[in-house]
Amino acid sequence: MRHRIPSSLIRAILAVEGGAVGQTVHNRNGSVDIGPMQINSIWLPEIERRGGSLSLIRDHFCANIQFGTWLLARELGRLDITQVDRQAFWRAVGNYHSRTPELNSRYAERVWNAWRRQGG
Repeated sequence: MRHRIPSSLIRAILAVEGGAVGQTVHNRNGSVDIGPMQINSIWLPEIERRGGSLSLIRDHFCANIQFGTWLLARELGRLDITQVDRQAFWRAVGNYHSRTPELNSRYAERVWNAWRRQGG
C-alpha cells in the first residue's frame, strides 16, 4: 500500500522470480539476484543509502519485499500519468527485470500471466 502497487502484482512478481529468503543467484554479468524478489545487486548502493544492506534484503522477507516494491514503484513512477497505456505500464513492469526490449517483454508477459492466474 505504501507504494500504491497492487499486492497481487507483487505476488505475481514473486511467483515469476521464484526467489527465497537467504537465496542469492549469480548472474553471467557478475551481478547477484537477492532474496524473494531477486533484487539485483546493482541496486545495493542505493539500497544502502536508504538504510538497507545485502544481509537485510537477503535474509528478511519483509525488507526484500519493501525494497523490491520500491524499485518497481520507481519504474512505474517514471510513466507520464497523463498518457499511461497498457503497453507503457507493462514495459515499466518489465524494467524491473531488464531494459533490454526482448528480455523486458518476455518478463512482462510472464508477470502478466502469473497475475492473471491469481485473479489480478
